[in-house]
Amino acid sequence: MRSLLNISLGVAFALSTSTSTSAWAATAKPPSKPTKVQRPSQYVVISFDGGLNLDQWKAMRGFVATMKKAKKPVNFTYFVSGVYFLSHNNRMVYAPPKHTQGYSLIGFAEDNPKVIADRVDQLNGAFKEGQEIASKGNGHFDAGQDGWNAEDWASELKQYDDLLFGAFYNNKAQPNPTNKFPKGYAFESKDVVGFRAPFMSTTPDLYPSLKAYGYKYDASGTSDDPVWPEKDANGIWKYSTPAVELAGTGKKILNMDYNYFYAQSKAQDDLANRENYRKQMKDSYLNYFNQAYYGNRVPVFIGHHFELYNGGAYWDALQDFTKDVCGKAEVKCISYKQYTEWLSSLKEETLKAYKAGQFDVLPKPKDLGYVPARALNIQLDIAKIGEDLKIITNGSDFQEETMKVLLKVNGKVLPAQHHVNLALIRRHFRAGSNVEISAVVLDRKGLELQRARLVVKSVGTPQEELVKLSEDVAKF
Repeated sequence: MRSLLNISLGVAFALSTSTSTSAWAATAKPPSKPTKVQRPSQYVVISFDGGLNLDQWKAMRGFVATMKKAKKPVNFTYFVSGVYFLSHNNRMVYAPPKHTQGYSLIGFAEDNPKVIADRVDQLNGAFKEGQEIASKGNGHFDAGQDGWNAEDWASELKQYDDLLFGAFYNNKAQPNPTNKFPKGYAFESKDVVGFRAPFMSTTPDLYPSLKAYGYKYDASGTSDDPVWPEKDANGIWKYSTPAVELAGTGKKILNMDYNYFYAQSKAQDDLANRENYRKQMKDSYLNYFNQAYYGNRVPVFIGHHFELYNGGAYWDALQDFTKDVCGKAEVKCISYKQYTEWLSSLKEETLKAYKAGQFDVLPKPKDLGYVPARALNIQLDIAKIGEDLKIITNGSDFQEETMKVLLKVNGKVLPAQHHVNLALIRRHFRAGSNVEISAVVLDRKGLELQRARLVVKSVGTPQEELVKLSEDVAKF
């Protein structure tokens, strides 16, 4: 009787549940789709690192003025090195963390007070024109490798203010007669809110120090792909320069001019190919821009230096690119500081919607107005097969007849070889040393199309291991 009762109750419960579930399903609304937001502008942020070259200061400011007249406004960010406002004769004023007093990896300013006063004039002029002055630190040291702590960062940031805003005092100089600003400066320490570490190299102690000194963002990050910025627990916005496809190759490189210089000509001037390098950079920039502009609207970050690598090919390419995109509908070419102000003005849910792509993308036209150089599908690897390290090539664009494959050991080419024996490496190199093996694919003209690298660590010891390295990223 008890089991029959249980069965009856169970059936009644099941019927009741089924009925109520059906009734709920009939009346329930389907899950709502994420609310779309208005499509954000496409932000393009261009920066220059250094600050020594007076002619380049004038050229960049002149270009900004030209763009303004053409109704294609652009504002640059200048990450300025503090030691360029301290003469070599007065170098002992600077005491770098974990290095000898009076030492800098990039030297110091000229022993000419007039030139330093002229450089301050360039800072003032750029600031008054709406461009941004930001910090690249002082002596260009690798803080990550040196292991800088909070005290080191505090010292470097304080000394940056002392060098930049103490240029006249430290060098016993006078402002130029045309400089009518109080104390010789059109801006103050509080106006410097951005930082980029030399070599893009930081330690965790940097960010509390940036907050303590009034900074709002750090642009020292790097990423494998373009990404939206994040704000850390200290309230510091963290920006990453991405790796992008080098147009016409299968490679990705960090999107800074020095990396193009390194990838295209191994950081050696090759003026015979200047125009090829210029076009390749412009195509790379346009490909990167269009992916964002007709896609997720992730910010476009481009980094250059106060240098004219490869005969100014990259400065020319940047001007070509800027003329093409700044002034387009929904595009804003602004400084990091202005971009930070825009980000900080957003509601949290709006920024989340942008990152999630909850907006209608701009339809991509069939004709982009230029012929983009397609990234080649060339796959290259170095694989351990038995006791041999062998080059493995693949990809739909790899052509053995027209492309050359090189194998290098510690930078030296092994002629007509596509493999190297580990036993041979152990015999030729000191036990415990590290040996780099690299494979390179070149086109007919000798342009590097793809590269693979690994290191044999602790050769000939029980700790020997193979470590694959990521693509060449020359950071400066």
